[in-house]
Amino acid sequence: MDRQEVQKAINQLWSEGREPSVRLVRRVLGRGSHRDIAKYMSAIGPAAPPPSPPPSPLPAAGDMVPRSEMAAALSLVEERADGERRHLMMETDRIRQEVQAPLRAKIEKLDLHIVYLEAKIAALERERR
Repeated sequence: MDRQEVQKAINQLWSEGREPSVRLVRRVLGRGSHRDIAKYMSAIGPAAPPPSPPPSPLPAAGDMVPRSEMAAALSLVEERADGERRHLMMETDRIRQEVQAPLRAKIEKLDLHIVYLEAKIAALERERR
């Protein structure tokens, strides 16, 4: 048993769709110790499947969806997105009102206080003259 035999066994396992392990390589070879097979496998490097062919850019004829079904699905998705958008806008408005209402009341109170202070300053200035 040598490195090439172990490599062939690994390739065979990958071609069968199984991930190579020392136990499976030993089964394919029909001989060899765990230590020797592990040594060769580590010398070969990390086991990786052979590169798979790139996926076809076009779907198979059986996987094609009729245009009418695609349009119906697209309109359904758009309706759901519009509904979600409306819901989020309403929620945003509600939160904005919850935040702005107390601030408006405080602003009005501060405006009244400013008017009061300005009147007080004006009265003090008149007294000083």
